[in-house]
Amino acid sequence: MEVKLSKIASVAVTERNYYAPGPGNLNMSVFGDLSGEYDISEWFEVGATERIVGIKDIDGWRMEHRPMVYGNLSAYLGKVELGFNNRLEYKISKNIDDYLRHKQSFVVEIPPLKFSWLKIYAAEEGFYCFNYEKFNRGRLSSGTKIKCNKNLEMKLYYMLERSKFDLKWANTDIVGFHLNADF
Repeated sequence: MEVKLSKIASVAVTERNYYAPGPGNLNMSVFGDLSGEYDISEWFEVGATERIVGIKDIDGWRMEHRPMVYGNLSAYLGKVELGFNNRLEYKISKNIDDYLRHKQSFVVEIPPLKFSWLKIYAAEEGFYCFNYEKFNRGRLSSGTKIKCNKNLEMKLYYMLERSKFDLKWANTDIVGFHLNADF
């Protein structure tokens, strides 16, 4: 849920629940964001966010702070929307070493036929940590976005995530559902 405070500031709270079928456990993450964003032009926006993250897993709750800055580029080729997003964040946690991380993503959205309320999309994301992990995560995803009304949007997708743990790579298949409300 996101609430716009002004033209450039907003507050958002997000809850994500993850179920890992292998070990049979449920992981929950709660995000709180305070953001400021400015549109430099119709195709370039910059912003800053202070994110507070609570992560509940098998060992209990742990907290992280993530100050971030970002810059997003967008363009339209007819009805096809292209987005190139970059985010630099500093992860601060009591349980792990603090580190700087960069995330970039490239997204293509296409409205099929004449349905303006429905879009199909494909995305690529990459994460680079400025510590011993270096490049440690890549994602490919595809799905649909359904705009229910001006404030409510649903997203259903499949994602293949490739992550590095202890210097070894592993694949994870993810099926996701997001419900976004903006006011």
